[in-house]
Amino acid sequence: MKDTTISLFQFEKWNHKFQPVAIFQDEKLLSKKALKKLSKVCNKQFPRLVNHEIEIINYLKN
Repeated sequence: MKDTTISLFQFEKWNHKFQPVAIFQDEKLLSKKALKKLSKVCNKQFPRLVNHEIEIINYLKN
């Protein structure tokens, strides 16, 4: 997740227009510090893939 966060910060620095989405297998397995950093550049996150499939599909369609 560290590389992803760094990449997103770099895209932001370059003023690229993007809408990042994070989908975790299980957000509980990640450190709070790492999630906090990612949240600064990724506004939309889904805590688990399981039981969120329909919500994720609907979000990506819009």
